[in-house]
Amino acid sequence: MEEQFKLKKRPAYHTKGAKNEIFFTRQKPRIIYYNRVKELIGENCTEVKVKAVGAAIKGAVDLALRIEREFADVQLNVETGTITLIDDFVDRYDNEVDGKSKTRLNSTICITINIKPLT
Repeated sequence: MEEQFKLKKRPAYHTKGAKNEIFFTRQKPRIIYYNRVKELIGENCTEVKVKAVGAAIKGAVDLALRIEREFADVQLNVETGTITLIDDFVDRYDNEVDGKSKTRLNSTICITINIKPLT
């Protein structure tokens, strides 16, 4: 017997970040995030925060390690955490929200890249 409802995952909510905050997702090519960090470093930004949730964490870590390898005088500070996400049950046939939902926990990371200013 086929179930009438399916689970629809809501995206993780975040507010618009500051100029030096990058929210890493798997939706865009990684080179876009790399170029953004390089651009911020070129503007003499001394701190860049790379944030990610769930499956995107690996990409954010890879990005930070690449920056650490390629630029001198870079220090990484890592903070991990957990957020609660909400998933909705929607009707399989008309995609209407049933009104019922469930919560789940997901991992987060915030990598602060501290760059020594150029003299």
